[in-house]
Amino acid sequence: MLVDAGYGSDLARTEGLLAERGIGPADLSLVVNTHHHCDHVGGNAGLQGRHGAPVAAHRWEAEMVNRRDPEACSARWLNQPVEPYRVDVTLSEGTR
Repeated sequence: MLVDAGYGSDLARTEGLLAERGIGPADLSLVVNTHHHCDHVGGNAGLQGRHGAPVAAHRWEAEMVNRRDPEACSARWLNQPVEPYRVDVTLSEGTR
């Protein structure tokens, strides 16, 4: 499991850090996002698209992301575009 995927522009670095630990990106069972700002979710699209990694996020953020709400990920406000991805697993307070 990977907690937060970093910026999309850092995807190669994230993949490299995983490789240094002997983890192939395709081996990820889940990417869990602590919140949906671009520095936490930017790599989701790449990990999901290239390697099939499922993504988990809080149900409020998951709903926005999955319906492609322009306010999702605060991308416009932060002026940091985030490549589209989908949330596969929704989380609520207390989920383990």
